Amino acid sequence: MSLQPEAAKDVLEGLEPHQNLKTLEITGYGGGTSPTWLSSTFSVISLEILHLENCREWRILPTLEMPFLRKLTLIRMLNLMEISVPSLEELILTDMPKLEKCTGSYGMELTSHLKVLMIKNCPQLNEFTLFQSYSSFVAEQKSWFPYLKKLSMKHCPQIIKWELFPLGEMVALKELELMDLHVVRELAVPSLEELVLIKMPNLEICDSLTASPPLQFLPSQGDQNRWLPSLRRLTIHDCPCLTVSHPLPPSALISELSIRGVPTVPKMSKKLGLFTIESNELAVLDDRILALHNLRGLTSLQIMNCPNLVSLSSEAFSQLIALKCLSIHACPNLAKSNIMSEVVLENSRFTRSLLLPSLKSLVIGTCGITGRWLTQMLSQMQSLEELLLADCPAVKFLSISEPSETEGTSSLVEGVMTSAQDEHQLKLSYNLLCSLKKLQIQWSPDLEFCGGKRDFLGFTSLTELDLLGCPKLVSSLVGHMGERKDDGSVEAGLLPPSLQELWINDLPENLRSLIPEGLLYLKKLSLLRSPCLKSVELHQCIALEELRIMGCEHLAVLDGLQFLTSLRILDMK
Repeated sequence: MSLQPEAAKDVLEGLEPHQNLKTLEITGYGGGTSPTWLSSTFSVISLEILHLENCREWRILPTLEMPFLRKLTLIRMLNLMEISVPSLEELILTDMPKLEKCTGSYGMELTSHLKVLMIKNCPQLNEFTLFQSYSSFVAEQKSWFPYLKKLSMKHCPQIIKWELFPLGEMVALKELELMDLHVVRELAVPSLEELVLIKMPNLEICDSLTASPPLQFLPSQGDQNRWLPSLRRLTIHDCPCLTVSHPLPPSALISELSIRGVPTVPKMSKKLGLFTIESNELAVLDDRILALHNLRGLTSLQIMNCPNLVSLSSEAFSQLIALKCLSIHACPNLAKSNIMSEVVLENSRFTRSLLLPSLKSLVIGTCGITGRWLTQMLSQMQSLEELLLADCPAVKFLSISEPSETEGTSSLVEGVMTSAQDEHQLKLSYNLLCSLKKLQIQWSPDLEFCGGKRDFLGFTSLTELDLLGCPKLVSSLVGHMGERKDDGSVEAGLLPPSLQELWINDLPENLRSLIPEGLLYLKKLSLLRSPCLKSVELHQCIALEELRIMGCEHLAVLDGLQFLTSLRILDMK
């Protein structure tokens, strides 16, 4: 309903409630002044909760003579310039562009009961009694906001005029959110559960994050007790002057973390169990950067876009005992064979001592890792189920190792002094033959299989195989599939019979006819970008449910479709 201002005023004036009303909400009122009964000492004297929203024409809120008022919420009061507040438990001021003054009585009366204070988008607010009363509390040696649990101030740049914001005395404070407070240079905070600092351009010190010892030393147990041990959520964005001296996260209880625009630490985030870290400057990832002892329960870790990263710390990573998924992407210098020898030695230590007992999925893409480095890493993983390797040009050869080749240890000198082929050869460890279920190798044009003819058949649990952008590898594994041998039988190729899903592109030019022999359990088959392929025979793929053929423009014969009684999807382009 839309009324003219005078009519709206008359309607609201006539809606005077009874004296026992506990909660009142007025939204969208178009009158220029508040109803007289709102400030009457005889009307809504029992009111406990008052919510005023989108009363656009009000300029001044009358003095609230409500002895039982606990919660006051004002939202989008666009012309309101001044308010006077009594002692409250909760005060929320949001989206009031013209508000300049929020006054009230000084001293204990105003702050003694306040539990929640939230102020957002009040850019002109520059006189606020609640904060101006601090000096009197210091003089009287009394607690300042003794019961305040949540403090949120966003986009109110004039509200705080101190360089040091002394929040450490708010002993009950658990949630702190500060945004766009340009004057503040130093924060003193108590032990919090949530800390959010956004666009604090001059903030240099937050005493629970910026403290001795410096970054190259871990905090002692005593220091950690003072170092936000109960923190569950930490967000720091765009604080260009802030120094963070401790590795992050600061607490094992952290469930949500987001750090960016802080010069002393990499960009990192944690949400829904996934921890992501990326940095243009980071060279070594260890416990000086990440407090991995606080991430023992972490299940997913993603390291990405770290062009200068050359080494990972095995000692630090060995603490990730619950890690199930590890992804390393766009780290072109990680474990590269042509980097300095001491880094090669450190990477050798990493791969030999790395134990991730719970790891199920490993994804490595666009990295400088060598085949040997990855071989050693995989040899430590006893329960890996998924492996994706993409665009790692230093991995040039693929084979299956025997148990004796990966068990035991060798000296570091032997680890560094290897032949060129050994350095570039990925030997999938024998322990993976029974655990690996999904293998994806992509965009590795120089990778070729150099193992025994039947080695690949040892993957008894492998159900999905993707070979995309790997023409040499495809040629090795399926290059002779379907050819007639001298005795008249059909060549089955090197693919394990347990496969249920197979993706292949760039079939070799000499393979004109493909006969997927021995793949009795295959449910999904995708043949892509193979212009020389002329015929496919599917007589034995009786379990096939999905068939996709794309970019095979010379394919003329597709035989055996009549036997595919389970086929649901046929997609040809």
